[in-house]
Amino acid sequence: MTTIYNPFYDGRTVYFLNVARLQPGDIILTRNRQDKSKIGGKQSSIIAAVGRSNFSHALICSQPPTTIEAIGHGVSTLSIANSFYHEERDVLVLRYGDPAIARRAAAKAGFFLGKEYSVRMAIESVLPTAANANAPMIKTFCSALVAAVYRGSGALEFQAINPHRVTPGGLTRMPCFEDVTAQVSQSMLAPRNIEELTALDGKRQSSPFDGQAKALFSLYATVADDIEEFIRQCNLSLEMPSTFFETLDFIVKALKWATDGSDPLKDTYIPALRLIDRKLADALDRGDLQRMNAAAEARDAATLARDIQESFLTSPDIDVGAARAMLKVTADQIASRGWVLEDQHRAAGLSLAWDRWCDMSASNIGALKIRQTILGEILGRIDPSGLSGGKTVRYP
Repeated sequence: MTTIYNPFYDGRTVYFLNVARLQPGDIILTRNRQDKSKIGGKQSSIIAAVGRSNFSHALICSQPPTTIEAIGHGVSTLSIANSFYHEERDVLVLRYGDPAIARRAAAKAGFFLGKEYSVRMAIESVLPTAANANAPMIKTFCSALVAAVYRGSGALEFQAINPHRVTPGGLTRMPCFEDVTAQVSQSMLAPRNIEELTALDGKRQSSPFDGQAKALFSLYATVADDIEEFIRQCNLSLEMPSTFFETLDFIVKALKWATDGSDPLKDTYIPALRLIDRKLADALDRGDLQRMNAAAEARDAATLARDIQESFLTSPDIDVGAARAMLKVTADQIASRGWVLEDQHRAAGLSLAWDRWCDMSASNIGALKIRQTILGEILGRIDPSGLSGGKTVRYP
């Protein structure tokens, strides 16, 4: 990627969210005030005004630094580690009072990845025509996703609320959330690579995962008709999945139930499920997710290679606080993703598609462990005593 130098940021103070202080389930509200696109800025202003607040978009933190959001191309991920914002007023971080419910909401958000985005639903959220609270969420928009996962995680304040009617502004007025922006945000001089970062309050930079939502939806669509036909023909009272992760979960649970169960018709269920499972596994082999993961790992490796070179210089351009924060969240990411390989309820060989996903997860964890090792070596050189702790210390 070619970086275009922008003198606008020379000597300018910008803002970052400290990934080490973010927690699963945190909600990040933003306002698109810096985007050069007139359409994007106008839409943001309308949403903020109608929602009676300063904010027009909502993201939920799954496992720092990863957030999940519903935007134009579908529900996808965004790394806060590669993001900044220009004005304090345009980002707000809210934290739910019960950490256990917040973690469940963060986990549930992952099942929405790949779900389609709906502009119409976002507009209707402030109109009487909004879908009812129990309507299937085939498509979604940013704040509806947040409300749905908290509702599904047992948050009492969301049980009587229709997720389809929740706006970003509405979230700011819910007393169950604490404003923790001051705890997680920090200001600093714009780094040299500022043009490569995504502005939470403006333009998004390209990412290896830009096609993630489309790829996940394509995987889901590969077997959606087959699953619907399976449910109909077998006359089973099963809920139809609507995303890739729901589909993967459906296949694993259905195979486990059919294999271990005592239903006299299970022998007729298993062949149909095996065909669906094989079809999804083949689609994973042919799909774009592995290419995206490889591209993301290559970009991460390039950044680490640059930091290794800097770490040998007398005045390295490395933010010690950010490096220590990334070391911490990398350890958290390894721990949070490791359950895929350790889950005893989903033994290897039960589902081909699940085995493929485990292989991809193992590769991701391997890359994270390499990053963990390199970051440790870099910090050992530039801050061997650890005196900076988690503070933001940028060498001159």
